[in-house]
Order: sequence, then structure tokens, then C-alpha cells
Amino acid sequence: MAALAALHPAPAANPAAGARLGVLTIPRLHEHVTFYEGTARQILAKGPGHYRGTSLPGEAGTVAIAGHRVTHTHPFLRLNLIRFGDILIVQTRRGRFFYRVNAKRVVLPSATWVLFPHRKLQRLVLTACHPPHSSRYRYIVMATRTKLRRGDEVR
Repeated sequence: MAALAALHPAPAANPAAGARLGVLTIPRLHEHVTFYEGTARQILAKGPGHYRGTSLPGEAGTVAIAGHRVTHTHPFLRLNLIRFGDILIVQTRRGRFFYRVNAKRVVLPSATWVLFPHRKLQRLVLTACHPPHSSRYRYIVMATRTKLRRGDEVR
């Protein structure tokens, strides 16, 4: 993670660890989950956590959020049911941001490259252990910031 911080320094106004950052909505799955700053065990016990050192919603780069699939509040239990083209919504005090899913993959836990900022895109990356009840791999959903189009599901 030190390499990540060196590649993408955190903004000057870092939220405090455990601070409520906003709500992630996955409309097609009817999921609305509060997410917090940080990925420490006690934070993820409350809900998904924003990886410190990645961008905050609305900033250039990659916003990365981790969540459990089967323990605690199991906010990402159905992460694997997200489809290409689905809209993900991040609501914070700074605004409402829309992302369109364009990649899903299973990677090793050491694949921290998924958190690195993209040079030209604003991205959202969701991560969870995979398969359920195991931490052997990580299930990754990647989405790019977008404008809504007619027919997009955003409830």
C-alpha cells in the first residue's frame, strides 16, 4: 500500500478513519449501503470501507471501496450479480456521482494494481473476498464515471 500512496498521494483534507463518507447504491440489485473511511477490521464490521490513499468520490483517479460478502453486514454478498453496463451511484456531501460497470474479474489479494489511478478516467473499484467464506481471491468490479442515458436504472 505504500507504493499506492506514493503513486497517488491522498488529498490534503483526508477524512478521519471510520468517518461516514456516503452511500453506495446498486440500483439493479436494490442495494443501498453506507460506506466509511478506511478498511481496518473494525471499520469493515460496520460496512464497506474506502481504501485510504485512493481518490474520494468526485476527484480524478480511482475511488476504491472494500466490503464483506458473508460476514458482518455482508454488503457485497451479491457483488458477483452486477452486470456489465449496470449503473453504480455514489452519494456524498460533495454530490452524486454515476459510474457504469465495464469490467469484472477475480484476482489474487496481492493484485493491488486494481486500486491504482487511471491516467484518463475517473473510476470506481469495488472489492470483496472470493469465493464467499474464503479470502483466497478478490472479486473486483470496475466502473467508469459516466453521465446517465435514457433507460439507465437509477432508483
